[in-house]
Amino acid sequence: MSLFQEKAQSKFMMIKSYYRFSVLMFFISVFLLSNLFLMVKNNNSFIIEMNLMSVSTLTFSLAVIFDWVSLLFSFHVLVISFSVFWFARFYMSGDIFFYRFIWLLMLFVISMNILIFSSSLFILFLGWDGLGVTSFALIIYYSSKESLFAGFLTLMVNRLGDILIISSVVWFIQEGSFLTNNMSFMTYSIIFLLSLGALTKSAQYPFSAWLPAAMAAPTPVSALVHSSTLVTAGVYLVIRLSMLSGLPESVNMILQFCGALTSFLGGIAALFENDLKKIIALSTLSQLGVMIYCLSLNLTYLSFFHLLTHATFKAMLFLCAGMILMASYGIQDLRLLGGIGKKMPLMMCFMMISSFCLVALPFTNAFFTKHLILEMMMMSMTNSVFILMFYMGSIFTGIYVIRMLKILHWGELIIKINEISFNKLIYLPFVFLSLLSVMSGKLLSGLFMEFINPVFITPWAWWGFNMMIPLALLFIIIPVMLPKNSVLLSSLFFLSPISYNLKKFNYPILKSTNNLDLGWMEPSVYTRNSLPSLFNFYFNLFSWPSKLNNSFLMSMFFIVVLIYLWLYT
Repeated sequence: MSLFQEKAQSKFMMIKSYYRFSVLMFFISVFLLSNLFLMVKNNNSFIIEMNLMSVSTLTFSLAVIFDWVSLLFSFHVLVISFSVFWFARFYMSGDIFFYRFIWLLMLFVISMNILIFSSSLFILFLGWDGLGVTSFALIIYYSSKESLFAGFLTLMVNRLGDILIISSVVWFIQEGSFLTNNMSFMTYSIIFLLSLGALTKSAQYPFSAWLPAAMAAPTPVSALVHSSTLVTAGVYLVIRLSMLSGLPESVNMILQFCGALTSFLGGIAALFENDLKKIIALSTLSQLGVMIYCLSLNLTYLSFFHLLTHATFKAMLFLCAGMILMASYGIQDLRLLGGIGKKMPLMMCFMMISSFCLVALPFTNAFFTKHLILEMMMMSMTNSVFILMFYMGSIFTGIYVIRMLKILHWGELIIKINEISFNKLIYLPFVFLSLLSVMSGKLLSGLFMEFINPVFITPWAWWGFNMMIPLALLFIIIPVMLPKNSVLLSSLFFLSPISYNLKKFNYPILKSTNNLDLGWMEPSVYTRNSLPSLFNFYFNLFSWPSKLNNSFLMSMFFIVVLIYLWLYT
């Protein structure tokens, strides 16, 4: 074999290894799409259940569900993952730990798909905690001080959701099953705890601070997290609960308050932000508020529709931000990126398409969902304050999108731009996602009747919806109407500084409960000296890991437990 052939073969093997996960995602998404069409045509759904064991009347089982909702959402996740993995091949090509990053990203996608198809509490735990652990590893990937803080903040907020979901185990045990797809098992306590736990993962107020902080992760991670994986896991869980038996009135009121406030704060905080990635992150926060608010109005399928359309254009928006970072040597400040669109016209075309989707202009996919949500909101019997907050949040979306595009297009270029021409293959995911961003809204509304809602509104309400973009232009032209800076609004009602100083509030609690980390309530040396001799004897007897003189006692304890399970299962 000649030297030229050896080099060509080695280059082919390298390219093959770089793109193997992208190709895998593509073929799996095609397989899911074909099964989705068959399932919709035959109106079928399947639940695969495996019973592990039974203790008295309690059944421990694992179950997965395959219906048009799970298949459609998984298809969108895999299509976006295909685009992100393809882009990551260029964005992270200079990283010496490239394959470690790709495998972490792959585990992240697998965890999301486990959550999508889960139909029992144990499978739900597996996907839910898998997302938490892998997202923590991906956010702290750069190992900087900012990324470490963002990773631990994300982990701690997600652990609050874990506590709420684990607390629902008591009521599942009372019902005698751990299935989450059975309407008879969905009591008020279970729905309430699962819905509150979902609010932490979907970054609803007051759990919103971790979402902008998570921008310390690499841009491919941000594109996945903010489009179709981590933040949508909580929304998807509430959608599943709402599809089963509907949400109680008290849960709807909580979701309505959190959704309206999150949409308002996410939109207004983006007005005062100068970091490009954080502006896009705050727009995600605002759109998550739209989905939760829509769920509070019992518009389950419409919220799911908006979840799908939002995923495509938000992923493309983050990929465009990644292209800007590659050209500007990692600079994210809008004040330094003025006029960069003139140097990158093709990338700017894709960014304008995704930005138009964000403001729900006609002929984009979000037009079929966001306008319908606003119209259905006006038809519902809801609080007028929430309506005003929701409407203002939509106007703020137009303002910060126009501001961002104005700076990137017509601003003055200050920094030096990377003159290296990009590989043409890097634009493949942009073309793919831009087609979905324009066509998916019309296609989905035509294929699924559940996404169609009749609307009857007054003429003044119709004109109010169509005047949102002109109002946004008016606000941006007259800068006097907006202050130049506001600590209260830019920090999400001081939520960000409180989160940064959270360890000061947690330290007294952690100091008093640090003994739990040592074992089964095993006290520290200082506590042991202050306890009476009777308590010392108790802790020495039942501490874990067991001392040498206790090993027989602990062994007998586990033998008794195993005999009990063997006799009564």
